[in-house]
Amino acid sequence: MPAARVEERRWPEDAADIEELARRRVPRLLFVEAGADPPSVIDCEEDWIRLPADPADVEARRDGLAQRVAHHQAGPRVDRHGRLHVGGQWIYVESSIEQRILRLVAHPMGEVRSHAELLEAGWSGGTASMTALRVHVARLNRQLEALGLRVRSLRGEGYVMVDRVPADRRPPAGRTG
Repeated sequence: MPAARVEERRWPEDAADIEELARRRVPRLLFVEAGADPPSVIDCEEDWIRLPADPADVEARRDGLAQRVAHHQAGPRVDRHGRLHVGGQWIYVESSIEQRILRLVAHPMGEVRSHAELLEAGWSGGTASMTALRVHVARLNRQLEALGLRVRSLRGEGYVMVDRVPADRRPPAGRTG
């Protein structure tokens, strides 16, 4: 997976620009001025190093941040065989209806999909009920548990895929070769 481009800014003098980069989820390496308090880092898209800094340390920090961001932003993907891949693990989804629903909710992860979108995706113009959709989402959720994911219902809006289970508490899933 390709490394993400990392923006470099000075802290605290570039605080306004850093806030805008954070809002846009742009990876950023902050150079903290000597004597300044470092920022509170609250996401995986930011890191800092105190000045003066050794160039090799700066490069290592930048490369590590880029790799973390690439991993975290990659998200789940469904291949043409109906396997959902997350990191180095995967599950196979046998039902073609569930594969089509999964493709819609998995990318981009966290985006709410309406009931109408999911019914259209799952049944491709055929007729289906909300009950049928709920049944297939419940079946998907049983399989997604192995990857620590869940498709949540948002009353009156639709469904969204979310992280559910910490990695150290997940049951074993398949592995890519």
